[in-house]
Amino acid sequence: MKRVFLLFLLIFSIYNSPLYAQLDDGSIAPDWTLTDLNGNEHHLYAYLDSGYSVVIDFSATWCAPCWSYHNSGNLENLYEQYGPEGTREVMVFFIEGDASTSIDDLYGTGNNTQGNWVEGTPYPIINSSTTANAYQIGYWPTIYMICQNRTITEVGQQTTSAIYNETSKCPQPEFSLDISIQEYSPNGGIVCSDSIQPTISLINNGNQAINSMEINYWLDNVLAGTYNWTGNLYLYYDAEIVLPTISNVTEGRHNIKIDITKVNESDDENVNDNAVESEFFVNPDGVNVRMYFLSDNHPEESSWQIEQDGEVIITGGNYDMQSHVYIENFCLDEGSCYDFVMNDSYGDGMGSGSVQLLYNNEAVLNISGNDFDTTLVQAFCVGAVNVNEGLNAKQQLQIYPNPATTTIVIKSSIKGTVEIYSILGQKVFTSYLKQNEQRIEIPGLKQGNYLVFVIGNKAILSTRLSIVK
Repeated sequence: MKRVFLLFLLIFSIYNSPLYAQLDDGSIAPDWTLTDLNGNEHHLYAYLDSGYSVVIDFSATWCAPCWSYHNSGNLENLYEQYGPEGTREVMVFFIEGDASTSIDDLYGTGNNTQGNWVEGTPYPIINSSTTANAYQIGYWPTIYMICQNRTITEVGQQTTSAIYNETSKCPQPEFSLDISIQEYSPNGGIVCSDSIQPTISLINNGNQAINSMEINYWLDNVLAGTYNWTGNLYLYYDAEIVLPTISNVTEGRHNIKIDITKVNESDDENVNDNAVESEFFVNPDGVNVRMYFLSDNHPEESSWQIEQDGEVIITGGNYDMQSHVYIENFCLDEGSCYDFVMNDSYGDGMGSGSVQLLYNNEAVLNISGNDFDTTLVQAFCVGAVNVNEGLNAKQQLQIYPNPATTTIVIKSSIKGTVEIYSILGQKVFTSYLKQNEQRIEIPGLKQGNYLVFVIGNKAILSTRLSIVK
């Protein structure tokens, strides 16, 4: 929004910092495998799985507040007392996250530095702007603590004892056998098919590794199938399980229930989060249209609706997360046209926000936050001659290799933020595309199917990605 805020630069050093919203406390920390200045490789999730909490200082070599905190000795003391040579409870990393700096700056010999960051620092120093982008760093320094369950908390520039006290707040396993369903689909909404494929995302919250599960699922209170899963799911490891397809589902409202009934051929010790249930609607003659809604700095002011012949058929908005991509799926009639109505209650548009609707991976509607003030009505058609013909003619996105393992090359007609989502809509990776063709490392992605999109100033491009291991 076009409002003016007074920023005190003595508190926040934001010159040349990436314009991202910070990761929310409690969100899942993106995994990474990185090499430090001494050539040693470090894997974040491996430290977490070994029982460490991890503290990361994201800084820039030119940043004066970063330099001051780095020389306070708080993280040095934390590492020496509670790190691998101490009680083995906490691991500490320094990550230089500004792409404009160099290795010479870290050693104090460059032209964009406060001094020698390496001398006297006992914990690993890593130079990786890609990782800073993945963590959506909005200002320097940003100090994150990551718990064993992979959740993240911004702890700030605190003393050694204060940060150590924060690590003691990390949740500890209460049970030996404890599987938990985190997300699932279908979860409400409309399915544009007479076939549904139930999917669950789960995490092992118990001390004991899980190697088998019995999963039952019902459609309209009738058992549709039993799925026997096998694998290795250690403490705080997560997995996404796609259950067998249910076919010939009739048009109308339905109910689905999914229940994990056995874990390691035994009863789960905590059954409170083993089952999920929801209603959904099937429209077998409809087609799926996906919306990517990029919120601005005041998401609570944005709302939208889809109308057909003056009748409101879908509504949404008044969001609560800044600079966040909300994904919505609609079931609309092929060959029909609609009006998309975008509203801003403050009356100054969406600023950095945008909206895109995709049908068959082709954009049928693009709205930039600067295109309107209070209300914008824009027509679009599905599966017909689009009223915005040629909208996507010059906007292309390609990924190779695809399928991929740990590295991809993105070729895009626009530059911007790269975000990767699981098929359940969970964001699993973030980076930034500075060139129209750029190599990106994605070592933390598990085998499966993902959706990748590039968010530019006035457009969002998307495509699919498969990961094989």
